[in-house]
Amino acid sequence: MGLDFSEEGVPDATTLLNFRHLLAEKGLQKKIFEVVNELLEENGIYRI
Repeated sequence: MGLDFSEEGVPDATTLLNFRHLLAEKGLQKKIFEVVNELLEENGIYRI
């Protein structure tokens, strides 16, 4: 993902929770889960 925690701070729990709530509010959790599963399946990592 290109994250370098030696140069950038790690998000705190409140930031992550707010992001999670935003995803739920917009109905994106299910869509993200579906896309990740599709990518895993396409790459032979996971089969539903």
